[in-house]
Amino acid sequence: MPNAAQRYETVNDLYYRATGRMRPGKDVPPACGYDSSSEENQARFENWVATSAFTDAVDRIAELEASVTKLGSRIDDLEERLGEP
Repeated sequence: MPNAAQRYETVNDLYYRATGRMRPGKDVPPACGYDSSSEENQARFENWVATSAFTDAVDRIAELEASVTKLGSRIDDLEERLGEP
């Protein structure tokens, strides 16, 4: 079960994948050209949470499940080639 810090980072990763920005409160290098804690980014984050976060999370879960399934198939293939159960 993830702890609060892991959940925070997971939400940040999802938000970054969706917007190309770090969630409010995250340190952003000056070269990125925006302040993660700006009112604009805060509003963008709140809108994302209200409208897209759940769908983005479900989509990411589906992507990860597909990856795990593919890995399982590859492991089965390797075990078969090696003659292991």
